[in-house]
Amino acid sequence: MAEQPQSRALAHTETTDPRLEEMRQAEHDLVRWIVIGIVVAVPVCVVLFMAAIALSLRNESTDLAAPLAMAAAVGTLAGLFFGAWAGFVFKGNALDEVDRKAQPRGERPSRPPARDH
Repeated sequence: MAEQPQSRALAHTETTDPRLEEMRQAEHDLVRWIVIGIVVAVPVCVVLFMAAIALSLRNESTDLAAPLAMAAAVGTLAGLFFGAWAGFVFKGNALDEVDRKAQPRGERPSRPPARDH
């Protein structure tokens, strides 16, 4: 009988640690909100950049294809940036809360004493 080769695929292990599961859920929510932000921001930024170029060149006698294509590309890049930024701003605090819960009170870094000015 020939031996079956072992699968090299990673086995999905179930975690019983609720803190780890909470961290995974917070990361999943963060990624979800970043994707939502990008999906919303890219079309908005593309339209805004293309409208700005179209308005600025409306009285010129030049071909609009190349400037509008560049505006679409720049709008896509801007949408990726602002969408990811907005998603992180909306859900980044959830990761901080999970980190605060995960660290025991004694391990938290101490804050410097307040200075009176």
